[in-house]
Amino acid sequence: MNATQIKQQYGAPVREMVGGGWLSLVPGETTDDTDMTLAVCESIMESPSAPIEPIGRRFIQWVDTQPKDVGMTCMRSIQTARANLAAGMDAEAAWDAAGKRTAEKNGDRSGGNGALMRTIGAALAYEDAEERAARATQIAEMTHYDDLSSDICRRYVAVVSHFVHGEQNAGVRILDAMATECGFDGKPAPHRMGEGQHGMRIPRFCGGGRI
Repeated sequence: MNATQIKQQYGAPVREMVGGGWLSLVPGETTDDTDMTLAVCESIMESPSAPIEPIGRRFIQWVDTQPKDVGMTCMRSIQTARANLAAGMDAEAAWDAAGKRTAEKNGDRSGGNGALMRTIGAALAYEDAEERAARATQIAEMTHYDDLSSDICRRYVAVVSHFVHGEQNAGVRILDAMATECGFDGKPAPHRMGEGQHGMRIPRFCGGGRI
């Protein structure tokens, strides 16, 4: 909302949380994006060398609170992982299998904002570039098992890390490369397909304002 719209709706400048939105949130209430991001960050702090078990535990606990909104892909993966864990699988295997199974149910099209929205914790917690990329991928694929989605998450955490460390030029170069691949003329840009990728193009994400 711009300043005029805010004044029209509220009659004065807004200085306190007002809630609302399409989920009818109460002031200060968070959405699934924030809840899952916090779950990831808290879990990395709990166990930086093995974050999947605590992340998954918090995801399940969060779903059990019956939040106002849970993305379909996230919900499918969380419920599948719950069943896998109940069957005796260890946490990393349970979540890896859950993400893959959800991708199969989605027709191998599980890429989406649900993975990207929560990966910033990896950008902030891991200094080593390879570990940062690996953790971002692993966390994203707990629910969204998709090559292109994971690639975008890896680039995203790299950009955030560069900016946090004052390396703006390096971060901007990554963003510029992504913009070139996306194109801003509304037409899908050709994308180099690597092994295992299934033809989903980057503009599916860029065009939706998801990067």
